[in-house]
Amino acid sequence: MSNRGYIPYGERLAAVLACLLPQEQRDSLRADKVGSQFILNLFQFDHIVLHAQGGADNWWNLDPKQIVEHREKSKRDTAIVAKSKRI
Repeated sequence: MSNRGYIPYGERLAAVLACLLPQEQRDSLRADKVGSQFILNLFQFDHIVLHAQGGADNWWNLDPKQIVEHREKSKRDTAIVAKSKRI
């Protein structure tokens, strides 16, 4: 038996994030053997407690979202922050 090599962090992160994709999309990407960077580029990390309101950059305050979903939420968050600053 040979020694198992180190699995790079990017590969592990891509495997975890791929689990958040719809199964059909995930299966298709696996069949095509796309690179880990392709999977990573499908996601952005969203702050649960908004960064502008003191939210931390730690794992427990981050929620991975697909880019389109994150953009939509960011627009709503921007409005919330602006309103809280006006008040």
